[in-house]
Amino acid sequence: MNINQNSRFFSMGIAFSLIGALIFGQMISIQNRSDVSEMDTYYRENNDTITMKIIPERGSIYDRNGKLLAGSREVYEVGIDLKTIHEDTWDKEIQAVAREVKAITQWNTDSLLKVTIADKKNYIYVRLADGIDQVQVDALVKRKKDLANEDQPYLRSLVLVPHLQRSYPEGSLAANPLGYVTFLDSANPRGVNGVEGRYDIYLAGTATSILLPRSPYDITSVPNLPTGSSLILTLDREIQSAVEKIIDKAVAKTGSLSGTAIVMDPRTGEILAMVSTPRIDPNEYWQRVVPELLLKKIPWNRAISQLYEPGSIFKPITMALAIEAGAVTRNTVYNDLGFFDAPGKRIANWAYAAYGKQNMVGCLEHSINTCLAWISYQLGDKKFYEGIKAFGVGQLSYVDLDGEDYYPVRQPTDENWTKLSLATNAFGQGVAVTPIQMISALSAIANDGKIMAPHILRAIIDKGRQYNNPPQVVNQPISAKTANEVSNMLAEAIAGEAKIIKIDGYRIAGKTGTAEIPMPTGGYYADKTNASFVGWGPVDDPRFIISVWLEQPGGSQPFGSIVAAPVFQEIFETCVQLTNLPPDAIRKQLLGSTPK
Repeated sequence: MNINQNSRFFSMGIAFSLIGALIFGQMISIQNRSDVSEMDTYYRENNDTITMKIIPERGSIYDRNGKLLAGSREVYEVGIDLKTIHEDTWDKEIQAVAREVKAITQWNTDSLLKVTIADKKNYIYVRLADGIDQVQVDALVKRKKDLANEDQPYLRSLVLVPHLQRSYPEGSLAANPLGYVTFLDSANPRGVNGVEGRYDIYLAGTATSILLPRSPYDITSVPNLPTGSSLILTLDREIQSAVEKIIDKAVAKTGSLSGTAIVMDPRTGEILAMVSTPRIDPNEYWQRVVPELLLKKIPWNRAISQLYEPGSIFKPITMALAIEAGAVTRNTVYNDLGFFDAPGKRIANWAYAAYGKQNMVGCLEHSINTCLAWISYQLGDKKFYEGIKAFGVGQLSYVDLDGEDYYPVRQPTDENWTKLSLATNAFGQGVAVTPIQMISALSAIANDGKIMAPHILRAIIDKGRQYNNPPQVVNQPISAKTANEVSNMLAEAIAGEAKIIKIDGYRIAGKTGTAEIPMPTGGYYADKTNASFVGWGPVDDPRFIISVWLEQPGGSQPFGSIVAAPVFQEIFETCVQLTNLPPDAIRKQLLGSTPK
C-alpha cells in the first residue's frame, strides 16, 4: 500500500511556501476557494514582526486496497507585491496586473482592488487568485516575460506562491461519502460532509502560529509540522465505481429523480460502496453546491440524509418481530379478502388485489399489506414499537459520516398516534427512514439477528502506525433462529414472486418495495411512488447486503419489482465478479459448510 506517495508534495509545498513567506512577509495557506473575503485578502504592516500560521499537509484518504481517493497537489496563489510598485503608476500597474490575472485564471479580481486602491498606503500585498494550476502559472510567467521584453513593467509586481491544495484525483468518484474541504477564513481549512467532515480533526493535523521578524535576515528557524493522519476506508474503489455507473444508468432508464445504493458486508458493517445522485466533483464543489444542492434543498449524500417512507421493504422487520414473539409461524395461514378493517380505515392491498389463503411466506411473496396489518395486531403495539426501536428504526444509525438525519417514529403515547398507525407502520407507511438506517436494520436478518455498526473507516495511519477500526455489534433485536427463518422465507418469496431475482449459482434473500409518497398537506400522491429493493446473499453466508432506492421513477410500471430489483441483481453480480466469490455449491465444497 503506497500510503506515503504524496510526501514529496508536502516537502515541496512547505519549502516553497516558506520561501514566499520570507520574501514577502506573509504566508497564505488557502485550499479549494472560489472567492476571497476582503478581511483575509489584505495584509497591513505591523511594526517589525509578522504572525505566520503554519498548516500541516492534510492526511490522505485511501480505499480498502490502498487506492488514493483524496490527497494533496501543488497549486499557486497569485498576488501583487504592492511595495514594488512606483507611486506615480500605482493605479495603472495594479489594474494591469489584475486584468492579466483575470484573463488567464478566470478569477474575478475587480472587487479585490477597490479597498487597495482606496487605501493604498496601508497595504503591502493583495491576493488576486488561488488554486491556480501549473498551466495557468506558466501562461502568467510567459506573459510577464513578454511584457518585460516590450519594456512594460506592469507585471513586475506579480507574486506566485506555491502551496498544497486538497485534491480528489478521480473527480466525482465517491464524492458523496467523501465530502470536501473548504475554508472559513484563509488559515482554517475545514472538512465538510462525509469522511472529510467526520474525521476533520484527524486529517487536518495540528496547525501552529509563530511570530517572525519581518526581515528575512533575522529569521533563524521555522517549525516543520507532521502531516495529518491518513485514513483507510472500507470502500472498495472498483465496486464503488461500478455501482455509480449502474445507478446512473438506472436513473436515466427509469426517469427517476434520483438513485441511491449501498453495498455493505452484513457480517462486519463495512460499507463497500455508497452511491447517490447527484454527484459533484469536490475539486470544484463551489461551482455546483449552491445552485444544485443548497438552493434545491438536495442533501449532499441521500444515503444518510434523505428521509423517505420505505414501504414494503419494511415488512420483513414486522414479520421477524412476530415470529420472534411467537405471534405467528411461517405456516400460520391468513385468509386475504383484499381488505383489512383497521380502526378508522379499511386497508387494501396494492391494486386492490385479494390473494385468499396464504401462509407467511405467501404474505411476503405477494407483499400483502392486509396480512402485515393483521400481524401487527397479533403482535400488539408494545412489542411492535419496542421491537422496531431495537432494529434502529427512527434513530440515527451512527454511521461515521457527517450529515446523517433521522425522524422519530410516532409512539402509542404520542398525541397523534392511533391504532391505525400500528397497522400502516407494519407495512412501512407512516415510518420515515434513510437508506443507511434501513439497510442497517435489515442486516440483522442477514446476520444471525445481530446489527453491526455501519462504518466507513477501516483504519487510521498516524505517525507511521496503523490503528484498525474493529467491527462492533450495536444490538441484537432477534435471535439467530428467527433471523435464519425469515431470511429463508424471503429467499423462497423472491424465488416464487415471478422469479424477479434469479442469479445462477447463488441463493438470494430480499424484499421489493413500492411506497407511496406523502404530501406536505397530508395524504399521499396518487401518481408518485418510490421503488426499492433490499437483498443479501449468499443466504447461508451473506457477503453483501445491497439496498437500491429509485426516487419517483417514471413510466407505466414504477414498481420495485420492475425497476429496482434488476438494479440489485446487476450490482450483486458485479460484486461477485469483482471479489471472485465462488457459486454456492463450490464455496460449500471448499469450506465444507452446510446451509443455515
